[in-house]
Amino acid sequence: KGKPEVNVYCPFFVRIAKERGIPDVDNWFNNFFLGKCSIAGKYMSVIENGDVIPCSFNDRTRLGNVQDKPLKQIWDEHQTSEFTRKLSDRSNLKGKCGVCEYREICGGCRTRAEMYTGDIFASDPACGYVPKLLRETN
Repeated sequence: KGKPEVNVYCPFFVRIAKERGIPDVDNWFNNFFLGKCSIAGKYMSVIENGDVIPCSFNDRTRLGNVQDKPLKQIWDEHQTSEFTRKLSDRSNLKGKCGVCEYREICGGCRTRAEMYTGDIFASDPACGYVPKLLRETN
């Protein structure tokens, strides 16, 4: 816990791996990505100019630049930031994500929620799942 893991992330990796017959790629993908919204301090990306971002899909949030400070320092600061603490606390989630029985292992995409609603804690608009609590009250 707390140690950065270096991975090259390409959204099309799973498709290529399947085409080439790489075994167990679905298991690897699910174990690595399931419930690991990167913006909450699970992993981070370094883009071409050296900027470090907490999410491959959100390049608006900058954590630092590797040309200005060591990657380890950027990682450590991100891990202990108020931003990461709030995002890691799933009780801050709103809407159906906030009442979902799977919020601790999923939590939805925080970047997508923010892009669509303006609120990083809102429900993930791409999720089609209806939480049990909402099914029972309707």
